[in-house]
Amino acid sequence: MRSKTSFRLDKDKIRAKIEQELKGKDSLVNINFPAEDLRDIGVRQAIHDAFKAERIGDSLFIKCDVNNRDLRSDVGVWFQQPSHDERFRPIIHPCPPPNVWIKVCFNNAKDRNYMLNKINWLQQNTTGIEFVAIIIPSGIIPSNPNPQISTTHATIEQTRPTRAPYICHSHWDANNYENWYKMDWNQHITLRCGLMIDFNIVLTELSY
Repeated sequence: MRSKTSFRLDKDKIRAKIEQELKGKDSLVNINFPAEDLRDIGVRQAIHDAFKAERIGDSLFIKCDVNNRDLRSDVGVWFQQPSHDERFRPIIHPCPPPNVWIKVCFNNAKDRNYMLNKINWLQQNTTGIEFVAIIIPSGIIPSNPNPQISTTHATIEQTRPTRAPYICHSHWDANNYENWYKMDWNQHITLRCGLMIDFNIVLTELSY
């Protein structure tokens, strides 16, 4: 059993490293630790209490700017469901990143660019994630004129649509290319992993 002195030394060492890395920074900071440094749940709890951090593997991601949003998705899809502790205490119990990362924002330049920049950053610093960005209007859209018909696959747009709602699907391959789609009633897209996003489900929420 570890002594309190040993635990305190580990915690103080990690905290000192984090504080040193954060000096003069005003953005997202990635700090890598050897696996053994984070093995103790008490150390992870102390980090969780002291810093607004997110964890992927042996890396801690800490936001230095109070205006910087976190890296969590609005909707995450895991092919293997994380445990209760991994989902609700992801720093203390390391939660794997989702296989599908879905984020929603309004169709204004500030929100849209922030979200897309976040996706670009994650693509450069993670692997095996499929990204979906859903851009919605600020107002209500008309209801479905033909709710009885089956959905068909949406057609890729040559450029990003200007009028919301629309959706961007980005693969995790070496090119990280983006596919843009207008979100019309009775259409869907199929992700690379095989999951289908039915536009009617999203559009129904926007038509109330």
